Amino acid sequence: MKRIFAAVLIVMAVACWSDLSAEADWIRYSSPQGRYSILFPAQPGLSTSNDTPPQMIASSSDSNGIQYLASYLDMPPGKTFDFTKGREGLVNKMGGMLVYDNPITLGNIKGRSFKYFTPGPDGKGYNVNARYYRKGSRVYLLQMISAYNVSASAVSAAGRKYFDSFRIVK
Repeated sequence: MKRIFAAVLIVMAVACWSDLSAEADWIRYSSPQGRYSILFPAQPGLSTSNDTPPQMIASSSDSNGIQYLASYLDMPPGKTFDFTKGREGLVNKMGGMLVYDNPITLGNIKGRSFKYFTPGPDGKGYNVNARYYRKGSRVYLLQMISAYNVSASAVSAAGRKYFDSFRIVK
């Protein structure tokens, strides 16, 4: 019985150490202009969309076949963001097929969690896990894009870490 207890303690210690070391490998990125923070697996690059207003500001990073994007935009005065239309526009623009779409919250901030599959330009498919949040006139879009051959367990673990780390700051 003591051996079993000792073995369980060792397994728990190793599991805790692996979680802590995996967390330490990720970078806490803060965007003062975007008023958010999130964990990325590597230092993110920044980009802006200049094609159509409103302008979207994005931070992105990739690791192990998964690309991570955190972006935001400010809706023009008098305009509101519709989660369903936003999701439909994104999925349709990418030629994707919706897998699921569920309401979510971040504290008292409403959002949507959805997943879609899209064919890539290389003929291979990509899974896109995404979340929208809206706070006032600001809309946040988080995406995790994984190649078809990335294991579901790796995507799930990375997704929990990435999406659960998102914070809106003042």
